[in-house]
Amino acid sequence: MYFVTTIKDINKDCIQNSNNIRTVGFYSKFEDAEYTVLNNVCDINELMYDYVVIERIDEGLYPYSEEAFLYNFNYDTRQYMPIPLDKIPLNVTFVQVG
Repeated sequence: MYFVTTIKDINKDCIQNSNNIRTVGFYSKFEDAEYTVLNNVCDINELMYDYVVIERIDEGLYPYSEEAFLYNFNYDTRQYMPIPLDKIPLNVTFVQVG
């Protein structure tokens, strides 16, 4: 599954604060998840979530991200744009499950 998680700030201290991230949905196909993000469907930005990560996570206990894609919100175009994944700390899974 591909999980869509909005993030207020991507510095390490903010990522560890669960009030700064919110998993807003999930999709079986990457294309559907990315369409949602790129087009800011349902205004997932909410004027506060400057970043979104799409993570592929398989089922199971203590899941971890198999693949991730990072996006930054452009306030001029009102759309998210892909950015390099190296902007976030390694080995971070954003999805809040359970």
